[in-house]
Parts: sequence; structure tokens; C-alpha cells
Amino acid sequence: MDVNQKDNYNVLGKMNIGRALGIGAGIAVGAYLTKEYIRRQKRFLGNYSPLIDQVDILTDGVKNERWLFYWDDEERCEVATRQKLDVNGNIITRTHLVFEFLEDQVRIGRYVDEAELPEEMTFIYLNEYDVITSVVRVREGEPEEVWRADINGAELSRLYTDSTADQMLWKDGNLEQITYGKEQIKQRMTYYRDAENYLFPDINFFATGFGEDMVCTYMLGIRSRHFLRNMIRTGADFHQQLHLSYLLDSFDRPVQILIEQTELRDGITTDTNKEFDIRYKRI
Repeated sequence: MDVNQKDNYNVLGKMNIGRALGIGAGIAVGAYLTKEYIRRQKRFLGNYSPLIDQVDILTDGVKNERWLFYWDDEERCEVATRQKLDVNGNIITRTHLVFEFLEDQVRIGRYVDEAELPEEMTFIYLNEYDVITSVVRVREGEPEEVWRADINGAELSRLYTDSTADQMLWKDGNLEQITYGKEQIKQRMTYYRDAENYLFPDINFFATGFGEDMVCTYMLGIRSRHFLRNMIRTGADFHQQLHLSYLLDSFDRPVQILIEQTELRDGITTDTNKEFDIRYKRI
């Protein structure tokens, strides 16, 4: 990142911009994105892309993961790879998600390192509008897992099996609450209402970790309209709070995301910071 071009960067939320740019200390609070028509004009300058190429992840200041995304000519993700790194930046393990897009379904294979066979297969079945009707997961040595979906327009409202159900609540195009799992964990979200979510994969799912959800949010009916701001998860024995802030480039794309997490579990409070450094595909 060129510090001489720092005037081309905006901050969304609370972020230590001195740390982000490598210059001095200081806190920048709040910022808003430029108007939509300006953003659309910038798209034609020749180097704009909404497709993310690489993400480097630092946990408490130590780089420990890298995500790589490979796109086909139709701007669909063919392969997503997670590299786990040691303290010296060497690759420990690789996980690959391989996507196959068919007329009425998406097939996703999860491979570890150089394995020829997937450890898990996921099948997302779609209706005539390319929105989920059901999901089937097949893992080696485990029973087939079948989830059925209730859809309201393009928004997923319920995902359920014979024994459990996940419920989703939406407002103004944003997924504001999920109740999920046999423990019925509650997850509540708020958003930056002036920050439109138009990137691929879906950066709102960076907060929940690497997986096929971030690539298939439109088909799964779980893509929110705006950038995630806060997330609160509450279960029987834990309470977790996350706050997200963004450093934006001149195209209003996040080039850095900071997630500050506080978790209370079994009477012990733990604070964790995760930083996501993002590079985009060149056109």
C-alpha cells in the first residue's frame, strides 16, 4: 500500500489508520462512501474489479492464514483455497473447495492438501431462479445430511432437517438475526447502511471463517445488502461480540478489515483481533 496515496483511502467504522497505512498513530472514527453514481463511474477507469484474488489473515498481529480465489470467465469461483501458515509463513496445510456449477445445482468438493478424493461433498439444489431448495452434505463415514429450505423471494427464511431448524430474520435486505443449531444459538447483526455489499466472495462471511457460504451467498439466499458492522452470538455457555471496521480504496472496496472480538465463556473473557488484508483480481 502506497502511503503517498493515503488520500485515496476512506475508513468505515473505527480503525487505527496509522497502523493500517504504516504511518504514525491515530484513530479515525467514521466515514461514508461516495455517492453511488460516482462509484459506478470509477468502475470504468480500467482497473476496478469486485472479485477478490487473495486475503491474508493476521490473528493478534501474526499472519496465520491465506485465502486464494480462482475465477472463471463468467466470474464464478472455480476453486477457493485456504492455506494455514506457521509463525514463519510456511504452509502447514491446504484446504481446497472445488465448485461445479450445473443448471439446477452447485456441487462443492472439499479436499485436503493433495488428496484425490474429497473429504466432503456438498450439493446445493436450486429452483428456476437459481435459489436454494435444499442442501445435501456427504462426509466419509457419516450419514447423509439433508437440509430443506424455505425461501421468501430471494431471502432464506428457514433451513431445516427432521430434527433441527435454523431461522433467519431479515430487514431492508439485511440478515439481522439467525437462530441455529440444537442449542438454538442466537446471532444478531447490524450493518453500515451507507456501504453497499457488492464484492465476491461475500466479505460479510469473513467473520465466520473460510467456507462455501461466502462464495454461494446469492444461491443460498443469505447475502445481505450492506457491509456487516457488529455481530453478537449468545449460547447457553458463551457470549461473543464482534465489531468490524474497514479501510476502503478509491473504488470504495475494503482493502483491509479489522474484526475486534470479545468472548465470555465459562467465566473467562478473551479478546482477539483479526486483520484481513485484501487484494483484488486485476482486469
